[in-house]
Amino acid sequence: MNIRTTCSLLAAVFLFTASANAGSGKQNSTVEQKIEIYKANIMAGLHSDNDGVVQASMSLVAKLQLRYPHADISELKDELDAMAVDLRSPSLRYKAFIASMVCTQPSWFDNDPAIVYEDQEQFFSTASEKLRLKLISKAGQ
Repeated sequence: MNIRTTCSLLAAVFLFTASANAGSGKQNSTVEQKIEIYKANIMAGLHSDNDGVVQASMSLVAKLQLRYPHADISELKDELDAMAVDLRSPSLRYKAFIASMVCTQPSWFDNDPAIVYEDQEQFFSTASEKLRLKLISKAGQ
């Protein structure tokens, strides 16, 4: 199974789980309750042995921060920070750093559809380019 298929499957599972939990006797679920379910699913994805699932989950942490800035994602953010140092591959460590920076500096990424709505490949590509431009321009100040 290729990474795109794996990630699409992961996203579908997250959405299905959130929808099923929201609709199974929890008709009065609040947005906060749904976010808690979503956060639990993302955390499970971050701990997966499948690199594609981990990568997709990293982008979902950042997208959650951008879509719901009031949500407390501190546990997910802490996990990203640890992953940026400890993960098994340089590529995954770099992507953890990118996702963490999106969470740390969300105003740098607001209103960019490639960050919020596109697939993970476009997310990481666009976010890394924005980070490069922001960090280089800040370094000269």
